[in-house]
Formats: sequence, C-alpha cells, structure tokens
Amino acid sequence: MDLNSKQIKRLKGMAHSLSPLLTVGKEALSEGLLIEADACLEHHQLVKAKIHCEDREEFQGLSLALAEATESSLVGTIGRIAIYFRPPRKAETKIRVQV
Repeated sequence: MDLNSKQIKRLKGMAHSLSPLLTVGKEALSEGLLIEADACLEHHQLVKAKIHCEDREEFQGLSLALAEATESSLVGTIGRIAIYFRPPRKAETKIRVQV
C-alpha cells in the first residue's frame, strides 16, 4: 500500500505513544518472527519494531525486508525502531487514515 505524505504524518503521530511490539535480533527474519509480525499487524494495524543490528545499511535492509515479507508499509524509522502499517485483511476494524 502506498501512503501519501499526509497519511504518513498522521500514522507517525499515532505511533508516537506506542511501544515496540516486535524485536528483531541476531536471527533476523526467522519464521517465528514473521508469524508474530503478521499477527501483530493483523490485530493492531500500526506496529513498532526494534531492530538490533550493526550498521545503518543492515538496519535499512532488515526494515525493508520485514515490510515486504509482511506485505505492510514502512511508515518511517527513528533510530533503530521501524514503524509499519498494514490495513486489516478482514474488513472488521480499520484505522482511518484521512487524506
């Protein structure tokens, strides 16, 4: 899902008070992490993930790979924390991102 600048700004504001729900460690993108990330995104829609890595390039690679693997949008990064958004696959509850 492509987000415009207004949507990104609103989602970053909403994510400000959230704590990271996911932690990416040494094993990077393991099967268990992807399952948990998918469940978190389905339930919360807006998720922060703390990514432990050595350098900026590795962080960028892991954050983009996690977004691709979970079919979510990378909203932004702050330090070693990445913010992801994915609308629910079931149309029951949605975060309204107004344009």
